[in-house]
This record gives sequence, C-alpha cells and structure tokens, in this order.
Amino acid sequence: MSWFKRILIALAAIVGLILLAIVGVVIAVVIYDFYVRTQVAQFYKTHPMLRSMIETQPVATSGVDPWPQMRTVLLEHVPVGSSRSEAVRILGAEGMVCTAINTPTQNRFACSVPDEPVGVPRWHVEVQFDEHDRVANGRVLPLKGKL
Repeated sequence: MSWFKRILIALAAIVGLILLAIVGVVIAVVIYDFYVRTQVAQFYKTHPMLRSMIETQPVATSGVDPWPQMRTVLLEHVPVGSSRSEAVRILGAEGMVCTAINTPTQNRFACSVPDEPVGVPRWHVEVQFDEHDRVANGRVLPLKGKL
C-alpha cells in the first residue's frame, strides 16, 4: 500500500474520531439540558407560589421593590393582616425556611428555599410585620441561580 493511501486512511480515522467526539458532546449537552428542564419543572410543581411569581413575566423597575408583580403574588398568598404564625405556615408549606430579622425600626423575616436545583433562581422573600405582629408588606427578589 502506498504512503498516500496510508495517510488518507489515517486522516479519515482522525476525522471520524473528531466527529464522534463532537456528536458525543452534543448528545451530552442535550441530555443535560433535558435533566435541568426536568428538575426546574419538578421544582415549580412542588412550589406553586414561586411558579406563580416566575410566570408573571416580571419587568425589573427601579426603587425599593424591583419586582412589584412578584410582591403582588406574595401578598395574594400571604395577605396583609395575616398573623406571623399563618405567614410562617404558608411559606413553610411552600418549602421555605424563614429567619427573623428584627431591627429597632423593622420587624420582618426573610425566607428562602434551601435546595434550589440548577436553573432556578435563589428565591429571597421578605415579609414585614406591623406593631401587632400582622403582615404589613412583602418583598421578593429572585437572585442569580446556580450555574
């Protein structure tokens, strides 16, 4: 066999291996994308309030409350005037863990979901209380998620 044929066979084998590697990477990316989409769908299936918030198609605005549409959804689920225990129960049912943040000027707590999957923002939900320990306001911030 001539050197030319041997070189052509070697080049064909190398090109074949490169194409096989590219196809393998594309398949892996498609499988990973399917996995992430499935995890995100499962997350929002078990967190209906957060699903309602993310479906509002929020548009960030300037000011103290950058996501007013999400705040509206929060206050639909945890209405103004609700007791602290009722707010904790509602947010706990949503899978959130809440921590009290009491300052001389504010009585509130911050909540988050402990284990968001890849592709889901880190949810930061704050509920503010009045002097009678009743829900007075709220704030929702979907922070940058895991990569």
